[in-house]
Amino acid sequence: MIASFLTPQANFYIRSHGPTPALADDHRIALDGLVDRPRSYTVAELQTAFATRTVTATMQCAGNRRAHLHDVEKTSGDPWNVGAIGNAAWTGVALCDVLAAAGIQDGASFVGTTGADDVDVDGETAPFGASISIAKALGRVCIWDSI
Repeated sequence: MIASFLTPQANFYIRSHGPTPALADDHRIALDGLVDRPRSYTVAELQTAFATRTVTATMQCAGNRRAHLHDVEKTSGDPWNVGAIGNAAWTGVALCDVLAAAGIQDGASFVGTTGADDVDVDGETAPFGASISIAKALGRVCIWDSI
């Protein structure tokens, strides 16, 4: 039985690749690369410089149901069963607004991120990172503004 459309925070799955870093209030987030105006912001500066938005979205771990994949062929990673999925209202500033303020240069095709958290990669410690396409970064939240 589903008790709520939104997953209560206490029931939301947690999947971390390393310990959660303790960041100071003045920790800065840098934006550089193929942009006209490289910038850095604290969380407080982001909140005052950009509109806050709330988007309801579902998040699922890529390893969700991996245990069932083992029935077919051995895979890497934790053998999660069902349940690594949650639906929440996420609130913050939109990446597309921050990118627009920086001015994306021609030729930029991905937004790469490097976290403040370190993870173990094949016995080496490295910062956790990921990337998404510029098209996704400029996606639905900003498209809705023009409708």
